[in-house]
Amino acid sequence: MHRPMAAALAVAALAMAGFAASVSRAADAGDVERLLATGHCPGCDLGAFVMRSVDLPGADLAGADLTGAILIDAALPGASLVGAVLPLAILAGANLRDADLRSAVMIGVDLGGARLAGANLSGANLDSYLNRPFEEPMTALQNALTHWYVASAVLSHADLRGAILRGTNLTAAAMAGADLTGADLSGAILRDANLTGAVLVDANLAGVDFTQATLRDADLTGADLTGVDLAAAILCGTRTPDGVRNDDCRF
Repeated sequence: MHRPMAAALAVAALAMAGFAASVSRAADAGDVERLLATGHCPGCDLGAFVMRSVDLPGADLAGADLTGAILIDAALPGASLVGAVLPLAILAGANLRDADLRSAVMIGVDLGGARLAGANLSGANLDSYLNRPFEEPMTALQNALTHWYVASAVLSHADLRGAILRGTNLTAAAMAGADLTGADLSGAILRDANLTGAVLVDANLAGVDFTQATLRDADLTGADLTGVDLAAAILCGTRTPDGVRNDDCRF
């Protein structure tokens, strides 16, 4: 399904489910004008804001409500999004290098192909579960809502300490050198991901799919690998959960 269409269906489903935040409402016109005029709008109401390829380097959007915003290919390097609310926002292809996303609420965000090298996402909530009140059995749409899209995202050297990434699709994500200390990635898909030198100390990796993922020189000390099969992963110099370095390189 085309991602914008999927996003629209997701919005409809959430509205029917009784979620308090609606992504169908328009952003506050005054707040939009302020953002475009000054490049800053902390705490603003920018829900459902639509702006492709907007150029806002270093923008201050701390605490802003960007629920359902469409910022495809947006340039937001060095932007402050501390505590921002971004559920179901579309930031595919966005440049978020060195952005500050600490404690941001990013449930259901589309970051496919986004660049977040050096970004700080410590304490951010990227949970895929959505706390949905759906009953079993789930429909295909409801099931789709349990995973959010971060495939091919660039998260190299990003600060993801304590981040919640349960069930996220991180296929082919570039995460070399990322700090995921204490992060929750349970059930995540990390097929073909590059985690060279990544720090995964005390991370929850239960049920993660590491097929063809590169874990060269990664540190998994204290990590929970319940239900994980590393047989198809690329290991070399990887530090195992018990702190032992694995020098049995496999390619």
